[in-house]
Amino acid sequence: MEQEIDKEYNALVGNFKSMLARADGREVIWYVLSLTDMYSIRQEGDAYNEGRRSIGVDILQMLEEVDPTLYPQLLLTKHEDTNG
Repeated sequence: MEQEIDKEYNALVGNFKSMLARADGREVIWYVLSLTDMYSIRQEGDAYNEGRRSIGVDILQMLEEVDPTLYPQLLLTKHEDTNG
């Protein structure tokens, strides 16, 4: 059972790397992260918004595990795309 989970997880990590190697994949992950509203400042977080934020944190943790440079690269690419 544990080997199956490891195999599936390793496949997921490989898929993540493949997706983020492409410009359109980075655009998709950027959009998904924007939906999580991770960086908004709220006085009180309701369960719905905390759930969204939690998903964003999970995605960032996966990015960090796959390659610690992916998120900074994503930020730089988005900045370059936005500012020409």
